[in-house]
Amino acid sequence: MLSETLAADLRALLGDSAEVRDDEAARKSATKDFSWVSPIIHNTIPRTLPDVVVTVRTVEAVRTLARFAHERRIPLTARGKGTSNYGQIIPLARGIMVDFHELSGDLVLDDDGVVHGLPGTTWRDLFAFLEDTGREPAMFPTTLNSTLAGSVAGGAGRPGSIEHGFNHEGFVQMLTLVPVTADAEPVTLRYPDTTPHVHAFGTTGLFVRVGLQTVPARERTAVFASVPDLDAGAAMALQILQLRPPPQILAVTEPELAALFPEDPGFEPGRTNLRAVVDVANAPVVQEIVERGGGTVTGARPDAVRYLATLINNHTTVRAKAKRPELYHVLVRGNAILGKRALIAEAFEDATVQLEGIRGRGARASRPGSSRRTATTPWCTRAWTGCAPRAWRWTARTAGSCTPTCRRGGRLRTATTPWACSTPANCRGSEDRPSTDRIGTNGPCPVPPPAPYARRVSIAVPIDDLAKTAARYGFAYLVTIADDGRPHIVAVSPQVRDGAVVVGDLGRKTRANVAARPAATLVWPPTSAADHSLIVDGETALSDDVLTVTPTRAVLHRPAPAPTAGGGCGSDCVELPTASGRG
Repeated sequence: MLSETLAADLRALLGDSAEVRDDEAARKSATKDFSWVSPIIHNTIPRTLPDVVVTVRTVEAVRTLARFAHERRIPLTARGKGTSNYGQIIPLARGIMVDFHELSGDLVLDDDGVVHGLPGTTWRDLFAFLEDTGREPAMFPTTLNSTLAGSVAGGAGRPGSIEHGFNHEGFVQMLTLVPVTADAEPVTLRYPDTTPHVHAFGTTGLFVRVGLQTVPARERTAVFASVPDLDAGAAMALQILQLRPPPQILAVTEPELAALFPEDPGFEPGRTNLRAVVDVANAPVVQEIVERGGGTVTGARPDAVRYLATLINNHTTVRAKAKRPELYHVLVRGNAILGKRALIAEAFEDATVQLEGIRGRGARASRPGSSRRTATTPWCTRAWTGCAPRAWRWTARTAGSCTPTCRRGGRLRTATTPWACSTPANCRGSEDRPSTDRIGTNGPCPVPPPAPYARRVSIAVPIDDLAKTAARYGFAYLVTIADDGRPHIVAVSPQVRDGAVVVGDLGRKTRANVAARPAATLVWPPTSAADHSLIVDGETALSDDVLTVTPTRAVLHRPAPAPTAGGGCGSDCVELPTASGRG
C-alpha cells in the first residue's frame, strides 16, 4: 500500500523536527500496550504493525505530517507512552504511527486555574510543576508516566472522578488539535466544545496542546481497613461516599484478590480490605464508619496516597494476572449488584471481587463557577475468575444508562437487582450464608428463616432510635409526588442527624416536587427475606440543594407470618412513636 521510500520521504520532509524509524524493532515496540490483560481484545485485534514510526518534536512537525498524510491518503495512529489497556494504539491499517512522547513541557498555569502543556508531558512532570503552586489536578490517571494527551484521548474515570466526574465533563478545559486536512491548520477549543474530542482515541485530530482544570491542593491520607466481608464493606463505602469533600479513591477488595497485591501492613491476611483516600479531617469519620460496621482501621498513611492509585482500575488486573495468568476480569458498572455478593457467586463460582468508587451522586463538573450536574454512576464491580461462568452472566452495560445486562445462551435481559448493602443489627455475615453463621457482638445471631407470610405488620420506630435503625441499611428510596399525582421515586443515601433525615444531591424533578408538595416518604428496602423495610413519612424543607425530612411517622414493615393458633401477630407488632406523637 505504501511506497518503499516512505521513510526516506519523511526524513527529507521533517528533518530534525522528528525522528523517523522503519526498522522492525521500532515498529513492534510502538504497538506494545497493556491490552494483553483482556484475552478478548488480545486475541481479536490484529497485531498490525505500522509502516513507519515518527516521533515528533515540534507542533510544526505534526502539521507537516498531517498535510503529508492527507495528500497521500495514509492513515495515522497517535501514541503517547503506550499505557492503554484496550488496544487503541494498535493501527488497524498500518500507515504511520505518530509518537508524541518527546513533544513535552511548556507548562503554564493561567489565572483560571487551568494548567496548559504540550501533549507528551507526563503526569509525573505535571505534578512536579504544580508542587509549589498550591494547586493540584482535579483528577489524575493511575499511571503517572502516561502523557497528558494520551490520558485525555483514551481515559475516562480516574482518581478524583468521585468528586469531579469524568474527563469530558469539564476537566479538559482546552484542546488544540491539528486536523488531517490539506492545510492542517490548528484548532483551539474550549470546554464544552472539547467534549466530542475527549476519549475519542485521537480519531478527531492530533492533540498538540492540552489544558486541564486544577483545584486548590488538599491534605489527604490513605486509610486502610479490615472489614467482615464484601457486602459489609460496600455498606461502609456508601457512607464514605457521602463525605464532604468526597474521597479521592475508594475501593473494597476481597482477601483472595488482595493476597495478589504487594505485601502491605494495611492488609490483614484473610480479611476483606477497604481503602480510601480522604481529606485528613475526614479520617476519624471513616474510622467511625468502619468500626460501626464491624471493621477495624489498620492504618492511615499520607505517604500511601499515590500508592493506592496503583491498586484500582486495570492496575488490579495487571497485578492479579502477574501471579495468576489464567485470571480474567469482568467489569460491571452501576449499582445493580452492590451488596449482593451471592449474585456474583451464581454467575462466577470462584470469582474474587473488588468494588471501586467511580463517582459520587451528583458529581459536579470541574469548570470554575459551574453548577452543572452529571449523571450518577457511583460504582464499578470487578470480578476476577478463572472458571467458566454459570447460569446468567453479567456481560455488558447499556450505553447512556449504564444498566448491566445478563446473558444466558442467546437470551439477553436487563439486570435490575438493586444493591442492598447492610447486614442485620450487630451482626456480620452475608446473605448467602445460613443464618446460624452470622456473628454478632455477643455471639451467634439467632436470625430465623423466613416464615410464610399471610398478613402485614408494622413496628414503629422511636425518633431517638431512627439513626441506629437506619444505619442497618445501605440506601433508601425517596418518594415524592409529581404534578400529575404520580409518585416520583429515586434511590438516595440519606443520613439521620438530630432526629431529622438529610438527603443531598437531589435531581430537578425531586426538588420541584417537594417545593410544591412538602410531604415525602423514605423507604429503606429489606436486606433479606426475613428483614423489614424501614419507612419514614415526613415534612420536607429544601435549602441549598439539601433536603431535610422531619419525620412524622417511622415504622419497620414486612408481611406478617401466618397467624398462630392463639391469634395475634407476636413480637412483630410494635409501634414506634415519632416526636409528633402520631402513630
